[in-house]
Amino acid sequence: MKPCLVKILALLCLIFIAEISGEFKLQDPPPRTPYRSDNPKGPILAPVPRNMTFAKDDFEFQECNIKYHHDPILLEIIEIYNDVTYGKGHKERCSGTRRESLKVTINFAKLSSEYLPPKFNPEYEHYTLSADSHGNVNISAEYYPGVVRALDTLSQLIIQKTDENTEMFEMKYLPINITDYPEYGYRGVMIDTARDYFFPDTLKMAIDGMMLGRNNAFHWHFSEDDSIPMSSTSFPDLVNYTAFSKNEIYTVQDVKDIVRYAKIRGVKVIPEFEGPSHLHILGFYPEFEGLVGCFRNYTSTSGRHGGPPYAPVNPADERTYNFFTKYFSDLKDAFESDYWHLGGDEVSIGCVSVLKSTSKFLSEHNLQLNNLQDYYIGRERKVLHGFRPDVRAGYWWRGSNNKYGEGDILQYWGGGGSVKRAMDSHPTNYFIYSPSGTYYLDCGYVNQYFGGSWCGGIHSWRDIYNIDPRTLHNPDKKEFFMGGELPLWSEMNNEFNMPLKLFPRGGALSFRYWNPEVNLNEAQLMEMMVKYQNRLKMYDIPSSRVTNRYCEEHLHNCFGN
Repeated sequence: MKPCLVKILALLCLIFIAEISGEFKLQDPPPRTPYRSDNPKGPILAPVPRNMTFAKDDFEFQECNIKYHHDPILLEIIEIYNDVTYGKGHKERCSGTRRESLKVTINFAKLSSEYLPPKFNPEYEHYTLSADSHGNVNISAEYYPGVVRALDTLSQLIIQKTDENTEMFEMKYLPINITDYPEYGYRGVMIDTARDYFFPDTLKMAIDGMMLGRNNAFHWHFSEDDSIPMSSTSFPDLVNYTAFSKNEIYTVQDVKDIVRYAKIRGVKVIPEFEGPSHLHILGFYPEFEGLVGCFRNYTSTSGRHGGPPYAPVNPADERTYNFFTKYFSDLKDAFESDYWHLGGDEVSIGCVSVLKSTSKFLSEHNLQLNNLQDYYIGRERKVLHGFRPDVRAGYWWRGSNNKYGEGDILQYWGGGGSVKRAMDSHPTNYFIYSPSGTYYLDCGYVNQYFGGSWCGGIHSWRDIYNIDPRTLHNPDKKEFFMGGELPLWSEMNNEFNMPLKLFPRGGALSFRYWNPEVNLNEAQLMEMMVKYQNRLKMYDIPSSRVTNRYCEEHLHNCFGN
């Protein structure tokens, strides 16, 4: 037997002996309690609503004495937010007859038949909420996302009483009236599940955190040089060559399940299939022999030692588009998205110049090698429009001069600063802001080459919140500035450290883009973020700290009034 195993068994024996002798007892963790201000002056809400008035009355009620009057389609999200508000298991605890003490009436206009209407229009999340001093709550929203955001606000207004009667809850500062909506309609998070696999339950936990942080887009980056774990009915054996293992695969049913889980919570899933570069792994599939340039070739133009090369599929090979047509068709119904991200960055187009079919293709089409990516962009978009004409294509962008289509979405990942000049040079394109210098969640850590971070130091939630999106675009171009997104790349990240990287940073971005006009002092900002961190903890979602524990408990002593 190994020495380390002997030591572990000995320790377990000591614990057992101490347990039965009464000298040692494993303690349960202390109960989790909702955040309460040490200097309350009004409701603490994350994010701060656009318009709110309140007074000084209180209303108390028991957990199970609440009734909702609502459209049946809302039952699932109501039950989800009951667990957020009262703790998981609320439905089981309150399965009997309920008295109507707190009455919640939801007026849902249902202007769209879809849970998440096309595009990211801020008006979809508009809602009003009012509560009087007698326990009557009225919510109004025209679209489903507005209902979700209203229930999120309501869940923050209801808090458990601190005395020994833990079944009692209260609403304070009544009557209260709120009108709320986001300034920017896109507040996203990207997770790279191709450089490392994230199990579906982990992605669902992340989606729960996004819901509590008002992040409304989950950008799912599922293809890379390293792996493509997404299965396909047209290519059933593809994952045998492109997944890390047979246990690290996403089926079409997995996708449907995650997409539904997200949309019920007001989060739209954006699929990304990277291309034409970052597809080295496809070269291992026998049917694609000779399709991938720089396959297994670590050159100065295709990558570095320590990772796979940035290998592109050949835009001059018809097999590329035949593959996309079948593969995208297999996934289109599962993702339900009107926006597909198609990658498009770090293309080593010189890698395909030596492939057999390239020179003949260029001659026949009267093209130069540097025109191949534009040709690829046009053909790939045509594939997408073949199964959904209204779908919008998205691309990573850091100054390239490619020919994008009208309405295409460009995700800026430059070092920082505004995107005003980019928007001027691409007047018909929409922009999402993801500066690598601040928003990239892998920055500040050792990279896969065992060197320093390529994108600078670690950036805190405060660095992210400090970026005012109103300064990033000209006022007359606001409709083309969709919002911001935090990318979590997985070269050196995995599902274990993901929530600590993502939270509370995801909320900081979303709260800033939701209401950039609010002017919070230091104590108010810290109070909002500590409240958000506490809500994540209460819902069993790991999060990095906003500040130290002492200042959480004595916030105004640390940060003033």
